[in-house]
Amino acid sequence: MTRINKLLSDNKLTLIIALPKNDLELAEAAVRGGADALQFHVNITGFAGFAEEKENLQALVRQIKVPLGLSFGYNAETSEAEIKEIKKLGFDFFSVRMKLLPDYLRKIRGIGRIVTLHSDFIFEDLVNLDKIGADALDAAIVPSHGQGKDMVVGDLQNYISIVLAAGVPVIIPTQKDIRPSEVPIVADTGAKGLLLTPVVTGTTAQHIEKNVREFRVAADDLGDETK
Repeated sequence: MTRINKLLSDNKLTLIIALPKNDLELAEAAVRGGADALQFHVNITGFAGFAEEKENLQALVRQIKVPLGLSFGYNAETSEAEIKEIKKLGFDFFSVRMKLLPDYLRKIRGIGRIVTLHSDFIFEDLVNLDKIGADALDAAIVPSHGQGKDMVVGDLQNYISIVLAAGVPVIIPTQKDIRPSEVPIVADTGAKGLLLTPVVTGTTAQHIEKNVREFRVAADDLGDETK
């Protein structure tokens, strides 16, 4: 079992931080704040491709001790060779979009496999996720025009429905402006992870450390199922 899979299995709510840059200072700030895991990015706006980022990512893996993941973005196919390469670099998990789901997903072993939803998903997309090779589901379902706004009851109902249908641990990303005081109701959806994005963490090291710490306190107040 990979470290991210164990965290999602054991913790009441696992905090994964999606950083605004693949940057050591920001990564260290998130870890100081209490991050359980970090997620870096390639192939999306503001980030280079994997080949260009490889050397930097390798340095980050050497210096950061919490589980690290890599999101491969929204528009690019991810090759099996790239996945095997990031596994060799020491990454604990990777994330790929449901719409770009590779047919080799089931064959990949020894690294966590997270599938990311999209705003126009249908519930049939969630059938047999575990059988296609997904270890967890990132419920990124908020359309662009709704991002950054307050979380409402309808959002929670959608997350509950996804949790019930998915059959694998569900991670809720902060596409909405979720507050630390709302962590208990996020956990009550049955989600096993909260992916903190710059919407709630900010983009500077100071803000990231402070805001992650506030979510850490809220998550710790939920208790731990292993205790």
